[in-house]
Amino acid sequence: MQQIKLAYIPNEKKTGKPILIMGNNPGIKTSKGVTKAWKNDNFTGCVKGIGTILMSYDPKKPNKKSCVLSIENFQASDFNENQTEKYRLWFCKGNFTEYNKGKLNINYAPNDPIVRSDHKGNNRQNIHIIKLKNAKFEISLNNAISKEKCSGATTILRVFSHD
Repeated sequence: MQQIKLAYIPNEKKTGKPILIMGNNPGIKTSKGVTKAWKNDNFTGCVKGIGTILMSYDPKKPNKKSCVLSIENFQASDFNENQTEKYRLWFCKGNFTEYNKGKLNINYAPNDPIVRSDHKGNNRQNIHIIKLKNAKFEISLNNAISKEKCSGATTILRVFSHD
């Protein structure tokens, strides 16, 4: 088990593999179920596993509008992805826009651009950091539901209850 960091690279979306994996050869389950030993700085469309998740945003760096997603004690794992999520998490750049087409953005939260919601995209909460120990998770391209797509999200971190 080891630590990996994940980043979403928007200009890689057209390749179908916008998730950048940074770590030391973790065994990653790809979206097709094939396990690959990744080297530093490789891209994929899906990562599944178990680990301690830390998703954070540093409001002291307002010019860098991105968050860090690191997973400690990462262990690649396959599981039933049709089960209900405990949380859905994503980074919402729309939280930096105070007004949209002349109207006040009700989700304006420039210091808290990470969104946590329930399995239906309801009960939205803006936060700047979340740590989940021993969490079962899946992050993949184009797994957003309509409420998340309205915020511009396409790649969602789905966190499941650990059996």
